[in-house]
Amino acid sequence: MFTIDPRSLAAFRMGFAVILLWDLYGRAVDLAPFYTDDGLVPRIMQLDMLDHGDPRGLQHEWSLHMLNGELWSQAILLGVAATFAVWLLVGYRTQLAAFASWLLLLSLDNRNPMVLDAGDSILRAMLFWSLFLPLGMRWSVDRRLTMPGAAEPPPLCSMFTAALMLQLAMMYLASVGFKWHSVWIREFSAVYYVLNGDTLPRVGALAARIPVRHALAHGGHGRVRDGRADPGLFALEECVCRCLVIGAFTLFHLGLAITLTLCLFPWICIASWLLFTPAPVWDWLERQGFVRRAIGGSWSVAQNQAAQIRAWIPAPWRVEWFTRPEQPQVRSAWWRQALVALLFLYIVVWNVREVMGPAWIDRIMPYRYNGPALALGLAQGWTMYAPIPRTLDGWLVMKGTLRDGTEVNLWAPGQPLPWAKPALVSAMFPTSRWRRYLDSVAVDNYAYHRQFLADWLQRRWDREQSGGVEAKQVAKVELDSTVRSHSPTRRSDSRSRARRTVRAALLGISPTTTGLRRASHAWSFGGPDEPSLVRPSRGTCRRGPVAAPSALLHRSG
Repeated sequence: MFTIDPRSLAAFRMGFAVILLWDLYGRAVDLAPFYTDDGLVPRIMQLDMLDHGDPRGLQHEWSLHMLNGELWSQAILLGVAATFAVWLLVGYRTQLAAFASWLLLLSLDNRNPMVLDAGDSILRAMLFWSLFLPLGMRWSVDRRLTMPGAAEPPPLCSMFTAALMLQLAMMYLASVGFKWHSVWIREFSAVYYVLNGDTLPRVGALAARIPVRHALAHGGHGRVRDGRADPGLFALEECVCRCLVIGAFTLFHLGLAITLTLCLFPWICIASWLLFTPAPVWDWLERQGFVRRAIGGSWSVAQNQAAQIRAWIPAPWRVEWFTRPEQPQVRSAWWRQALVALLFLYIVVWNVREVMGPAWIDRIMPYRYNGPALALGLAQGWTMYAPIPRTLDGWLVMKGTLRDGTEVNLWAPGQPLPWAKPALVSAMFPTSRWRRYLDSVAVDNYAYHRQFLADWLQRRWDREQSGGVEAKQVAKVELDSTVRSHSPTRRSDSRSRARRTVRAALLGISPTTTGLRRASHAWSFGGPDEPSLVRPSRGTCRRGPVAAPSALLHRSG
């Protein structure tokens, strides 16, 4: 059940390496605003937040990126991470590359948690559990250099493979546990909320108009032949079942990637499902020559490049342990497996606690035991639209008042202020990480971050748009969050309501609604008078007062 073919593990390794490079490129684009002291989350802000209380044990999180807040320092660390990701891709010093990639990814994530989502959690977790497996056993430079002509390695089956495969399964099971709510299992209105939200849909309106039908077919024939169990038929049935499950989940995540802006989450899950690819599939691909054509010539090139890079390094600086290739080997000592088993059991208890809710925290695992998970990057919560998808959507208007009294759009200079709802709200965000950050800033739990957003908007405008003219510099920043609520009509007939909601979700139309409900939230920073906070206007969708001291809301113009 927990058997992994070495070729599946190699495909998983290369898929994750490509995702790491993709992720690093996306973060490099926004390196200054997200990871420097001159950006949205300076280091002093994170330290100050810990001083105001730390019930979840966040002091156990660490980050090499916190050592220096300058842009050049962050760029160097990103470059080192990209180098190890390339090593992981080609399988050179594979275990070292995997460990360094996990270490630097965890450090980068802890530097700015405001831009993270479930995809980052599963990426860290899967990368961590894979450290205990021989990732370079197949399709790697290490194998070419240290084991030429060696026999094909056998399939892997241990506590390490079980932890890696069960981590993916636990994500889905925990997500189902979080979604055990009437909107998911009785009313079926959750799909409507997800596809008709403002910030996440990419082409949700289009996808919602496509009729979707789910069919599940399975058969139990062929397990017994002539009154005896046939192991070959069992293996064939397992292979077919694995292929069907992999295909179903791959199509599911492709659908999510097409319809919603979920960053790297769908692609990480698809790469993780490569672990389950059965050996007969790889045997068939090798017989057809697909594997040889796809990667056969790449290893010679990678091998030559590795030798050239090693030759370029001056002899006094050359560290033999660091530059020589590794010999892939299976490390299956009993104490390693016991340690992984205990750690995985700890993560299982963590997920049970998260699913059961706050009332069970002290009974299952109090927050004071969060340290190991936070230190290793295994803290996880798979809510993902649960228990109820967002029914409040909206967009943020970032208005600046210049010293000459002109009102400008600080987010998109030169464009009019978006007081009317944009055609596609999700198109306002350059990347998914920007969407995640700006979406969180509008929530009262993150009110502390609004001051730093206002400061950054002011600095960016003064640097790029004012031209050094004092009259064109920003004197006041106002953040206005327009909240919109829409929901299916509630009737006494729950069965007809469920049918109407499902039909509306699949057709992309809104059921007969109670009307569009709006509420405006505005926060003002700076100005000649005392710093003021404009409270939400009266409405049915108020999020409540903003709990932030006025001193934090003041920014001198």
